[in-house]
Amino acid sequence: MIKFGGSGKSRQACLHRRCPNLAVKEADEDEEVDDNIPEMPSPKKMLQSRKKKQIKNRISWVGDIIKSDGKKDYYQKVCIDSETLQIGDCVSVSPDDPTKPLYLARITAMWEDPSAGPMFHVHWFCRGTDTVLGATSDPLELFVVDECEDMQLSYIHGKVNVIYKAPPENWSLEVC
Repeated sequence: MIKFGGSGKSRQACLHRRCPNLAVKEADEDEEVDDNIPEMPSPKKMLQSRKKKQIKNRISWVGDIIKSDGKKDYYQKVCIDSETLQIGDCVSVSPDDPTKPLYLARITAMWEDPSAGPMFHVHWFCRGTDTVLGATSDPLELFVVDECEDMQLSYIHGKVNVIYKAPPENWSLEVC
């Protein structure tokens, strides 16, 4: 190894030559700056970090209890701000950051939890821009992801219409 003076333990450079170890260290420091780019957290992680106050008069159950397991009472429908939602409906969920677009999900269950209040279970959708397709994706296209979450009903922003378009049976034979 080339030495330019000193013990070799500290990174050094003389006036006329640069120590190759110092150049490597500076390159590592530059990479560390690039590593500080924030990752796009999943909706699940973002929504777990916040607490939203329940507004009781906004949410009311519609119909009878469809199942009870002793701790939770499950329902088929709920009314939120005069809009009726049921199991299977797609909803938009408000993110922490108002500059970000709403998250989209499908309701798979709804229940009353004595400790947490009105709750629901969702399966998340992902926008094409959040996939490997990035900006080249269709802005109206959604993908079902393998993530789900239990949340309070007060997180729901509103009902949305998601249309499923099945691929043709001979999709592999089609030419673009």
